[in-house]
Amino acid sequence: MILFYTLILSFPLMQHPLFGREVAGFTVEKYLGVCCIAYALFYVAREKRHVPIFRSGPVQAFLVFYLWAVISYYGISGPDASSDLIRVYTGHLAFMFVTFCLVDSIERLRWSLISCVAAMGLASLYCMREWQKGIVEYGLGYRPGYVTGDPNYFTASAILCLQAAIFFILYRRRKWELWFALASLAITIPAIIVTASRGGFIGLMAMLAFLVFRSRRPWRNGLALALPLLASLAIMAALPQSPLDRLLHPDKSDATSADIRLQLWDAGMGMVRQHPVFGIGLGNFKSSVSGSFPSNADMDHIAHNTYMENAAEMGIPGLLMFLVILGSTFVTLERSRRRARGMGVEFIAQIANTLQAGLFGFAFSIFFLSAEFLKLLWFSVFLSAALPQVLTASFSLQLAKAGLAGGPAESATVQIPEILQVRQVAPPSPAGDPGLSRGEQDHLEDQTGPAGPACGTSATPTPGSDVLYNPDNLTSPLHAILTAPPRRKS
Repeated sequence: MILFYTLILSFPLMQHPLFGREVAGFTVEKYLGVCCIAYALFYVAREKRHVPIFRSGPVQAFLVFYLWAVISYYGISGPDASSDLIRVYTGHLAFMFVTFCLVDSIERLRWSLISCVAAMGLASLYCMREWQKGIVEYGLGYRPGYVTGDPNYFTASAILCLQAAIFFILYRRRKWELWFALASLAITIPAIIVTASRGGFIGLMAMLAFLVFRSRRPWRNGLALALPLLASLAIMAALPQSPLDRLLHPDKSDATSADIRLQLWDAGMGMVRQHPVFGIGLGNFKSSVSGSFPSNADMDHIAHNTYMENAAEMGIPGLLMFLVILGSTFVTLERSRRRARGMGVEFIAQIANTLQAGLFGFAFSIFFLSAEFLKLLWFSVFLSAALPQVLTASFSLQLAKAGLAGGPAESATVQIPEILQVRQVAPPSPAGDPGLSRGEQDHLEDQTGPAGPACGTSATPTPGSDVLYNPDNLTSPLHAILTAPPRRKS
């Protein structure tokens, strides 16, 4: 699994000197991906378990989208089309399989999110170091982002990872997770400021608004957040280079950039009107857009709008498929959140909520940049799709810890939801339980010893007892504030 976590660590680092180094024609990151695929195949074969990958709505939507992209590239795109996107989508197809095979327990889900937070902290360190060097030569207006690909891409990726850091601050299991998340935030927030992405800033505000709205006391939490937020906005407004300063006081370069985007979007709408069904072909926007302007105009650009680029290159059906991926992911997370909360597995319920917040903010930010290739986007989608099987594993582990044999007489008191009726769980034994994965067995032995629970135990778990992650054991003051129930009127 360390290879899988290392692969996640490389996602926001597009031009990293190690992960991007080529060896025999392939980058180190690609070699990591191949190793993860091999391990996933070995893990599934060893555990002899069924992977319900095709039951997931986001997976089904992505497969249809990928098929449409293949048809668009090989059937419509010409020789001048860029092959970057089709190669990226093919890589994501393999990563989808790896994620579903490997993220099958609550511990692996937790470490995947920790790797996500670590990836953004590392990317932020590179941005701050680039900014420190760049301002000496270019002044305070320098925007870093070489290692992360682009300042706007960095901020969009940060939106997907910031909510994970906030999650570990509120719902950490160990004390070091709190300090780790705080350290990541302490370096990521300054990096977001110096990269000065206007679209990313809008997405970040949308993410924070979603988190406040979905809390149990949105008005109180919104007022509690207002003061530090206003102080942060005042600081950003006073800085010579920040996203808020570029929104309120755009210089000539900012105004030119905004004007170019409007012209590109207008040209994209013209492509959609001319080719509404199949589009101009995947990877053709940059080579085709220059034909919409005078020959002396330097308009050889991407669309700077993910939705517009999808519609122009793959037609309106391609745009709808992309929206279905985002929508089905959001719906899957909402169902997982409600089921986990109904079963008392608050840890997974809050993970679903934070993933929703990240996708919500990201959906706003990509209106201003073409980011359909960002790896952290698809990581969030596939991790969300795997959440129901993690919920199943969590509840099955609770049954195994209680020593339920699965017979009618012993399991009659436990009402198992329909989603969890996937397999019966036998009581653990010293030889291991074949109904549980290796990661679940290891965690079970850590909790109960290698011989399993003591004989004659009468503890019977219910859907409301989350043994692993009990909210009563989480003592974060921020958690207490954000999850406090509303005061009842007498």
